[in-house]
Amino acid sequence: MKRIMLVLLALLCLTLCACTPKNQYVDNVLPSALANNIVAEIGTSEDYMSADVDHYEFYFGEHKANAKVVDCAIMFSRAETDVNEFGIFRAETTADATAVCEMVQAYLDDQTANLRSFAANYSPDDMAKIDNAGIEVYGCYVVYYILDAEDETAVLNAIKQKIIVEK
Repeated sequence: MKRIMLVLLALLCLTLCACTPKNQYVDNVLPSALANNIVAEIGTSEDYMSADVDHYEFYFGEHKANAKVVDCAIMFSRAETDVNEFGIFRAETTADATAVCEMVQAYLDDQTANLRSFAANYSPDDMAKIDNAGIEVYGCYVVYYILDAEDETAVLNAIKQKIIVEK
């Protein structure tokens, strides 16, 4: 029981740390432009497809009013047995990114729980991607991913290159 509590405490700390911005970022890059850049880094447009408005409304609609999302882009693998997914949300302000982060964390918790049961039966190789799932906040942008470590690095680097304010 103590180990479970320690693991839960560690996950909570990681979540809170991920939701705390540390650098300066631009706030005018469209999430769809970032997503297209990322797809070019980790695959091709034939490998990924974007989620439609219905997906966003279904999974995020009830939280949308509190989260103040200006724009978002969510990308999925086209392969039915591949769990690769990432999303980029742009909040109205950096302060609003905290609420967006909480909304996305709730989605990611539900999604990874659902994917665990899927992967255990159909795609055990994807368990590492599910275990690697995470969230990062860059100013008013909130990024989540369910990817392997290599693609995670490529995704985060591609975003940082486009939105970090150069000093």
